Amino acid sequence: MVSIPLYGGPSKRDIIQLAYEECGQAGYEFELTPEEYDAALRRLDAMLAEWIGLGIDLGFNFPTNGTHGTPEEESGIPDAALNAVATMLARRIAPTIGKTLPTEVNGAMAMAWTLLRSNYTKIPSMQLGRQTPRGSGNRGFTAGRSYFTNTLPTDEVAQ
Repeated sequence: MVSIPLYGGPSKRDIIQLAYEECGQAGYEFELTPEEYDAALRRLDAMLAEWIGLGIDLGFNFPTNGTHGTPEEESGIPDAALNAVATMLARRIAPTIGKTLPTEVNGAMAMAWTLLRSNYTKIPSMQLGRQTPRGSGNRGFTAGRSYFTNTLPTDEVAQ
């Protein structure tokens, strides 16, 4: 069965503009050039690809044609993660524009990273091992139950 991705959420342009605002370059004062959007978009794609490797999957709309996509595309991230993603992107783009982030932004970034890891990290599920004791609540050894589990892990759980 083919799964069709359903993207939504804020556009990639919105995320980039929020990141530049965190760096102190608000859009109403400083107009971003297309090259700055492209550079920030490459950093956004790379950052969220790294997060996939860490187990944080936000459902980001990665480009499929080998390029970095366009800023007008929908990002696919949930609205609850928008500020955290923009703040972390600001940390990545600040050195390239000669800025340093204020300490308040660093504190918000640490809290946002903690919230992202706690809410969006995928934790693999597993069965107990074959020789794992069931515990002291296991009563009735004579009714065909033993103290150890004898079940083999299934393919669905072991993924």
